[in-house]
Amino acid sequence: MLTPSRIRGFGSYNAQQLEQMKRDLGFEMPLWRLSFCASYYRTHEKRDPFIEELKMLDLFSEDGAPSPMSAAPTELLTNCDFVAETYADMMKKRHELRPDAKNPCTFAEALGLAGAYLGRAGKEVSLPNALFLLEDAQNTRPALTAQNYIGAPTSRFGLRTVRRQKRLAETGDLLVILKLRGGASPAHYRSALGKLLNTPAATETLKNIRTVGERGLLYEIIHLTDSAYIDLSRLSLTGDDVPLTMLATAYEGDYVVRLSPKAYEGFAKTAYALDIRAMAFATVTHGRHLTFAEGNQQLFSLEVGFLRALFPSRPATVKLNGEENGTPAPILHEPMRSDLCTYLCDGQQTSETVLHNGILYATASCRPENGFFRNALETLLTPVLTLAAAGCDYTTQRAAVGLHLPKETGDAALLGEAMAAILGIYRLQAELGLPLAAGKILTDVQIKHPEITAFCMADGTTATDRFTAAQNHIYCIAPKLQKNGLPDFAALRNLLDYLTKLRRRGALQSARVLCREPITEGIRKMSTDRLTCRYQGHVLVAEGAMELAVLIESSETLSLTEVGTVTERIHPLSAPAEVVLPERASLFPTDEAKIVIYSKQNDLSAELLAERCRERDAQIVPLLVGDDSACFARALLDAQTLIVCTDVPLPHTPQVDFALDTFARAGGRTLLVGEGKKQKKLSGFVLSNGISQKILSQICKNQK
Repeated sequence: MLTPSRIRGFGSYNAQQLEQMKRDLGFEMPLWRLSFCASYYRTHEKRDPFIEELKMLDLFSEDGAPSPMSAAPTELLTNCDFVAETYADMMKKRHELRPDAKNPCTFAEALGLAGAYLGRAGKEVSLPNALFLLEDAQNTRPALTAQNYIGAPTSRFGLRTVRRQKRLAETGDLLVILKLRGGASPAHYRSALGKLLNTPAATETLKNIRTVGERGLLYEIIHLTDSAYIDLSRLSLTGDDVPLTMLATAYEGDYVVRLSPKAYEGFAKTAYALDIRAMAFATVTHGRHLTFAEGNQQLFSLEVGFLRALFPSRPATVKLNGEENGTPAPILHEPMRSDLCTYLCDGQQTSETVLHNGILYATASCRPENGFFRNALETLLTPVLTLAAAGCDYTTQRAAVGLHLPKETGDAALLGEAMAAILGIYRLQAELGLPLAAGKILTDVQIKHPEITAFCMADGTTATDRFTAAQNHIYCIAPKLQKNGLPDFAALRNLLDYLTKLRRRGALQSARVLCREPITEGIRKMSTDRLTCRYQGHVLVAEGAMELAVLIESSETLSLTEVGTVTERIHPLSAPAEVVLPERASLFPTDEAKIVIYSKQNDLSAELLAERCRERDAQIVPLLVGDDSACFARALLDAQTLIVCTDVPLPHTPQVDFALDTFARAGGRTLLVGEGKKQKKLSGFVLSNGISQKILSQICKNQK
């Protein structure tokens, strides 16, 4: 139970008393925030707070290390009119949303502000039938399967999707935290969650889902509801009392979902079967308060508006470098791969759009060093154009944006880079009415400038980015630019509508978005072994890169700039020779599909390759450079296949040499994924383009 100790007369404390209390209790919150709390308890709650209650608020509002996540501009220095206008519009909308806000607008709030404004105007922020979660791809990638995870190979963020039926949030809904039963590993937890979130029990019942971040569970609660009755005893795994401070410090990485009471029992049973405890700890109520209780005993209530006002904010002067000197940075938008593993390939070109769970995706990522406003805007615009060419009306699209920012900085110019990127994203959202279904800011000590990842999603069908038929026309169409270098947004909306109409009436057979590429390079990527292009004369000298454009293939004659005609090759390029793996001899002591995967430490793709093989019932022995050579030799002597990931040197000892020789004579298969330059003495198949699904099936086949 909560200790009954209260701070008597807290609301009437003067500055000296607050300072003394701050020292006595070891609070980290600044004096002005502590004074704000005292004023709140005096004028709104009209009661004395518990000591543990204030400790929770102190941890909840803790600034921590200097980080752009909590930076809040109090002064904006810029010479760019369009940046200043965008910032002024953002602050105007922020005031409309939060007229009583006392603290400045933080970067984290600014990233989601356009989505919040559109949501208040009645526009569904997420797709009606799907929920999205942005996650750090570098940390979560190895444990996720292709069915549950989509992301660009170059992206630092991944996007998890939960398909659902449209269900309205209602009073009486339950908030449920998902915890792993027993002492299983985090990798098992993420794998089990991936399976759970794609079961009918989840997809047909979930109303919302959030990942608990570094701000703790309380931060996620006030994003899921404006009012709730929270039973702290239901958060306990051991039966012991849960300290209030855990709400601000614990449960990071866990998931919190919102669903109806009727759906809870079935959902909890499904979760239990996957070793996950679904603990309903809160009931959504009517109003604007969070009520904290233990069992049947109500402890205290706090206004959600008060808690939101405590969000950490670090007032800062922000200086935006002149965008006129910015240069277009590469925007990476190669086809998204559902395998996310550099050692796996399907042997086919995939389109720039991916259909997963009934939803169409496109993505782009950018690592600029200047011109952050324009580069961020165009990074988000790239998947918007891609989906428009696939027939998805831009008014029905939803976005997800992830930002990686430098970890610690107080420099006004570096903070300006982050703010400029956020403003660029905001500007396109505001111009197109594009809600942000998911947004996330992470920090990284290893980067010097903000890095941007953008996803767009819509209901639709996949579109090809490869030529489809001879005699079709190839056109290039680019957004009209203003004198300041930004798109003419009225013309851009017309362009997006035009692309969508072309696709829907069947006049647009294929399309590819060009980002900082010459037209000829885009045409080369659209060519196949059978179909290529006969250029128009002026295209041969158009070697300059297009900042942003769309190449389209049409069966109709259009009033656009024609750059070529699709033609059929008389002599198609010869297909690469198929790799035929030898049948395994019967000299091994077992017929089980046992695979040794040898790689460097922290090779995420090797870990994911191992996971894919396990899914096919293969026995995997992962070995790393530097492991004991005797272990390597023993593992190899009863294995079917040795996969050497990239050019990593094998250990050379008498034991290993004997094992390799025995392995080879017994018909063992050695696959060298990469160029195999360092493996000249090791005979095997060099797979420079990765392991195809056919080969993967062959090496994982159980031959009992």
